[in-house]
Order: sequence, then structure tokens, then C-alpha cells
Amino acid sequence: MSRRGDESPPSDDDSDSAVADSSAPDDAESTSDGGPGPETTTPQQTAETDGDGETDSDGAVTGPLSRLTGGGDRLQMVPLTLAQAVVVITVASLVVRLVGLGARPLHFDEARVGYWSLHYIDTGSFAYRPIVHGPFIQLVNSWLFRLFGPSDFLARLTPALIAGLLPASAYLYRKHLRATEVIALAGFLAFNAIFVYYSRYLRSDMLLVAFVFTGFGLLVRYYDTRRIRYLYGVGLFVALGLTTKENALVYLLTWVGATVLLADHALFPPRGFSTGVARIKQSWVGRLLGDAKAVALVPFKGMEVANRRFEDPLAVRRKVATLAFHTGAAALLGFLVLVFFYADRGAGMAGLQTPPTPASQGSTGLYEALGQPLQFPGYAYDTVAGAFDQAIDQWGEVGSEDRGFLELYIEAFNEEKNNILTYAPGLGAFALFGFLYERYATERPRALVTFLSYCGIASLFGYALQNDPGTGYWLTIHIIVPLTVPAAVGVSRFYRWGRDALSDPDSDVDVVVFFMLFLVVSWGAFQTAETSYLDTTSEDNGLVQFAQPESEARAAFDAVSAIGGSEDPDVVLYMGSNYSGSYGYLGAESSRYRKPTCTGGGWIASLPLPWYLEKSGANTSCERNEFDLQTRIEEETPPIVIVKPSDNTVPRETLKAEGYTARTFNFYRGAHPMTFYVHEEYVDRAPGWESG
Repeated sequence: MSRRGDESPPSDDDSDSAVADSSAPDDAESTSDGGPGPETTTPQQTAETDGDGETDSDGAVTGPLSRLTGGGDRLQMVPLTLAQAVVVITVASLVVRLVGLGARPLHFDEARVGYWSLHYIDTGSFAYRPIVHGPFIQLVNSWLFRLFGPSDFLARLTPALIAGLLPASAYLYRKHLRATEVIALAGFLAFNAIFVYYSRYLRSDMLLVAFVFTGFGLLVRYYDTRRIRYLYGVGLFVALGLTTKENALVYLLTWVGATVLLADHALFPPRGFSTGVARIKQSWVGRLLGDAKAVALVPFKGMEVANRRFEDPLAVRRKVATLAFHTGAAALLGFLVLVFFYADRGAGMAGLQTPPTPASQGSTGLYEALGQPLQFPGYAYDTVAGAFDQAIDQWGEVGSEDRGFLELYIEAFNEEKNNILTYAPGLGAFALFGFLYERYATERPRALVTFLSYCGIASLFGYALQNDPGTGYWLTIHIIVPLTVPAAVGVSRFYRWGRDALSDPDSDVDVVVFFMLFLVVSWGAFQTAETSYLDTTSEDNGLVQFAQPESEARAAFDAVSAIGGSEDPDVVLYMGSNYSGSYGYLGAESSRYRKPTCTGGGWIASLPLPWYLEKSGANTSCERNEFDLQTRIEEETPPIVIVKPSDNTVPRETLKAEGYTARTFNFYRGAHPMTFYVHEEYVDRAPGWESG
């Protein structure tokens, strides 16, 4: 991430320097795959530099978590190492995400993703479709549902767990960040309101963030240590990120762009060099290019050139070959991960059509391909290339037939900006301050901080190209995640100002600084509690996307789960007038095989109901004629009847006379109402229904 000698944070005039931790000895070791790692300092040398005051003789962090210094007095608290501090934050992050995880009814998109996991269990067929996004969560949830049975809690468990562990990735950046910065970074990843809300969500955005941010951290660790294991970690985690959602490709593009900008900064103007080219020649990049040139000339000039450049040319060649082998193996590992997740199962797409082809008749699934080793390489390439083409098609279109590109872009950009100002104001403000301070107020700006700042800025302007105003609130996640690093730098800078002011009895700076930090933390905690626990579905919560059922709809879905599953018809859907017409813009996908099949083109408009019907095993049927519905109510008295309240053909008097209790719920935020009628014989089995 930076040239040799720049790996540690800069030492400012207030003694801000790198903080040692228990891993420092590992960083100083040489490895066998390509020479020694970057220059390092020993733990003793680093501890003597004061840093953030975060290390004692035992390597414990005694800074932000364990002491306050003021007027010569010291308040000692329980000391923690940096690793322990990150673990504490990570455990708290998991708790925040798991408490009440299944309370909110599934959103439209959550239900659709969950349904297709159930469909795979039911039919044995699976195929990647960009409209449902990456295959990772669909396949993982299908395995969990097989083992434990489907539920709202279990459907969201994987995103919650993986995102809950994300703060631990902050530790990967410890060689380039001060201890207070690592802790602040972990704190942002753990408790920001946007991260927490969408971690408790059956979507792939937080999965993508967790995998890619961790993969990048492992790449940084490989640069720091030259340990081969980190290369395999990079291959695995980046590939997992690519299996979650199509905009993983955007991350790779921002990395390339930020690298180009860093290279330009490094070369213009070059410090202490006559030209930028001279700087390249004397850097590790130049040395590497020189080594490669010497090795490449061996077939033409024999060992003469190599002998002049290397003391032991054969050893160098072995190291280069070893590094090339492991890099290729890591790339192959990532490729195989992509093949595993994107490959068809069973009958593939044919198993998703109406009527579905039985899985046993499939000939292109993953497991069938594994039985043909000679054809497998071609199959693997076609699988990954086909998925890539579909992903590009999904994310390659911008604009709308009805609205101009510029109009949509400005609206989407303003939504993203407002989301950050409303639900990540502290992160956004500290990120801006941290970037500016690092870039212009430090002697040697750290490449990691600058790099991720550029990624965040590019994402802010870039995601508005694709974001559909009013729908893609979750895309803000991808904008702010790279900004957490400069934000951590900003928080750390303020903390150190306040800490240093404590030792000056005439200064009031400490009061102002710590009060500001207290306000930021308190407001962030309030927003997280408000959006993820207290008000998870209403229009007042700006993180709620429009297709979210209201909280009260939980009673309807619980009734379906409690009553459904008998051999007799459990649920009757009345597909009368205007059932789906108002919501046809969501797309029917009428060729897909989806249960209940009687809904036809109205299936999409009925989400999230199909998820609850399918997971409960409800025996569902449909009626499209008011007289047929009335006859059925009088003769069969089905336990649950579901109608649209705006449909005037519903035989309400008959339902009332037959002993049905009605409750109406909005399936979308303030819209799309549906009325559930539960027969009096089953009211006691429907939790909370008697209060309706």
C-alpha cells in the first residue's frame, strides 16, 4: 500500500506513531516465498515512541479503553490488548445484530430471495438469475433450511453473522493505522445505523461488504508480511464477494481507479528524486521490474545478466516461481469458488420454468459436470463467463424510458447524500475531516487512508449512475464502507487532541473535543436503536424501502404459519378485481414456476405472502369469482381468506355471518393493503389475532 519505510503511521509533533501489538514479531519475520517483508520495528522500539500511549511493557493497549491523563493524574482501568479490544467490539456487534432478528416481517425482496431457497429444496433445481442477485445467500439458506427448517430469523442469520464479524477485519489494517484508529474503525463497522439495519436483512449487500473489505485487508496483510496464507485468503474472500451481488465488480473498478490516482500522487511531484521515473527505478516496483528483466534475459544471454543482478540467481528464481505458483493457486481457488456457487443445480433454468423440468432430467448441473472431468474445465469457464455476462447486463443499463438520465442521476445522488447526512452524519463528517487532515496536514500521508478515501468518493458519484431513486437505499452501504477508514483517522485525531489537552490545566479543548465525541457516539447509538429496533417499518424511518410490510402484519403471517400445513385447504386467496393491476410495474415473470401457482401473474404483487405460505406448508388455493368464493365460504369455511380491501366484490356480509374476524395490513410502506379473514375456530391458534 505504500513504499518501504511508509508502512507505519507518521510520527507527528504530538508523538503520534505506530502502536505495537502482539503480532509485531510476525510482521518482522522473513518468508520463503519472495524475500523479506517490509521493514518493521520491534515491539520494544515501537512502545518507546509513546504512539497513542496505547502500549505498556506487556503490549497492552492502555489508550482509549484504559486510561485518561489529565493534570498529571492517571485513571487506570482494565488494560486490553488491541486484539482484545477488537474482539470486544466484534462480540457487541454480533449481539446488536442477533437480538430480535426475526421480529420485522420479511420485506418484498427478502421474501423473494427466501422463496427461491425453498424452491431449490422443493425441486432440486437452481440457476443464477441477476434479478435475485448472487447465488451465495440462496444456496447457504437452502442448506440451513434443510437442517433447521425455514424461519424469518434463520433467513437473516447468515447476513447478520457475517456482517457482525466484519469489525474483526479492522485488525487486518493494524500496521497502517494507530490503535485508536483501528478501534474507531471497528466501532464504525459495528454500530453505524445503516450497517446494522441492513445486516439484519435478507439481502446480499452487507455480505458483499464483509467479504470484499476483509479480502482487501488480507491483501494489505500479505503486503505487510509476505506470508503466503494471506494470498489464499484474498482469493477466497474476493471470490465469495463476487458470489453475493453483481456490484462486486464495482469494487474492483474502484480499486483500479484509486491505484492509478495513488501512483500519480507518488510520481508528481516526486520528493527527493529528479523525476518520477527516477523514483520508480529506486522503488520496490522498479527493483521488481529490474529483477523480472534479468530473469527474462536468461534464455537470450545466459546467466550473465542474472549473475550481475543477484547474488544467488537460482534462489531468486525459486522464490519467483514459488510466488507465481501460489498466486496462480489462489486465483484458481477463487475461480473454483465462483464455479461452485454459480453452477446450475438439477435441471437449472428449466427447473424454474412452468412446467418445471424434474431435477433428475438435468444434464448440466454442477454434480453432473464433476462426473465428467475432461469436460469440466470447459463447463467451469462457460459457467463463470455466462454469469459475468448476465451481471454486466444487469448493471450495464442506466436511465429510464420515462425519465432522462441527468434527472435520475441527480435524484439518486441526492438520496445517497441525504442518507449519509441523516444516518451516518458522524461517519461522513469525520471521513471528510480525516481525509483532508491526512492529505494536507501530515508530512507523509498514508497510502491506505488516501486509497480508501478515493474509493469512497468515487462510489458516492458512481453509484448514482445505477441507483433507482426511491428503491436502492441499501446501496449507500457501498459508499460509506471505504469511508470508515478516513473516518477512523478523524476520530482518532480528535481523541488525541482531547487526550493531550487533559494534561494542560488551562485548556478547555478537552471538554469541547470529548463533548463532540460524546454527541457523535450518542446520536449514532440513538439512530441505530431507532431504525433497527424501535421503528423498523414506518415511513418515519428513512432506511425502510417502500416494499416493507408494516410491523402489525406480523400477526397475519404468524396466523398463516400457525394454521397452515393441514391436508385440507388452509388459505384461500381471492384474485378478484384489481388484485394485481396496481402493482403490475413490479414485473410478473409469468414463465416462472412459483407457488401458489394459482396466483399466476399476481404472484409478485402478493409478496411477501408466498414466502410465508410456502415455509408453513399451507395448502393454498385461489378463487377468481365472487359467487364461487361465497359458496366456498358457506360450504367449506376455510381457516383463512385473503382479499384486497378495495375489492367491492368481496362477500363481506357472508364472511361476517360465518364467524370470520378481519384485520387489514399494509404490505408496502403505507400502501398495498391486504385484508386477512380468520375463522373463529382458528382465532385461538393465531397469536395476537383475538385483539383484532
